[in-house]
Amino acid sequence: MAAHLDAAAALIQQFTSAGCIVADPQAAATKLGALIRGGPSNLTVIADFDRTLTGAKSASAHQVVAGVLSEPFRDVERRLFAHYYPIEQNLNMPLSEKIPLMEEWYRANHLTMVQEYVSRDMIQEGVRKARDSGAFFGREGAAEFLALLRQREIATQILSAGLKDVVEVALIELFGLPKWESPTDVNTGEPTSRDPIRVISNGMKFHPKAGWLEGFTEPLIHMYNKTQSVVDEGKGVLVNALVIGDGLGDANMSDGGASLDCALKVGYLNDPTNGKEKYSAAFDIVVPGTEGLALVREIVDRVISR
Repeated sequence: MAAHLDAAAALIQQFTSAGCIVADPQAAATKLGALIRGGPSNLTVIADFDRTLTGAKSASAHQVVAGVLSEPFRDVERRLFAHYYPIEQNLNMPLSEKIPLMEEWYRANHLTMVQEYVSRDMIQEGVRKARDSGAFFGREGAAEFLALLRQREIATQILSAGLKDVVEVALIELFGLPKWESPTDVNTGEPTSRDPIRVISNGMKFHPKAGWLEGFTEPLIHMYNKTQSVVDEGKGVLVNALVIGDGLGDANMSDGGASLDCALKVGYLNDPTNGKEKYSAAFDIVVPGTEGLALVREIVDRVISR
């Protein structure tokens, strides 16, 4: 146990030297030591998508779809964003006031999108178009990080308030992660394994015959209800969690996990002028938004090689 704690303390010191904010180094080292001691089989990585796995100034999943929709839709989306995004980012507004407004924003956006006759092919087109233009891009090291998680079969949740269908296409088109192919049972025909990387987000529902978007899955997932309550109907089991996000709501992504022993929370501060103290209170480690995922990978590498 002492060796794990010493290794964790040294890694926390490395983060601090790299410009990260660690409000309580001893508490962070204790949590990291618990992750190392628990090993890879007890670790679940819970990562936000927009501007966490993607770059700090990357287009969001919703914006990627908007790029292949009509100008009237984009006009509505811009006006909704201009009105609601400052509310989302307002660190002084009580959540009791903010949450109904976030739901209002997402539902208005989704209702407008349903009127656009969106198809699955358009989702793929949108991802490729935004990628090729440079508007949609991964955070440095994200592709390698995701590849490592899959290769080592680390349970991973990409818990996003964006669009599940966009994220799933982006894993292939943006991050170069091959589509998961599982062997099947010779007797039942059922897959014998499951992709360790899961996407939990707002799923798009397409008409079975016409192929057009006709609605979205429930519950609606937004920045401030991204907890384990929306994963497996709140019945999922976590032991140790590495939480990675860029919004204050992301710090709650492991909340409600049955049997959760320890959660080490890493937050990317994409806007260094806003909320440094609140980020330091919400996250164990606050990473400058300009940094890639190398520091987070260091944590996973240490857990794997314990």
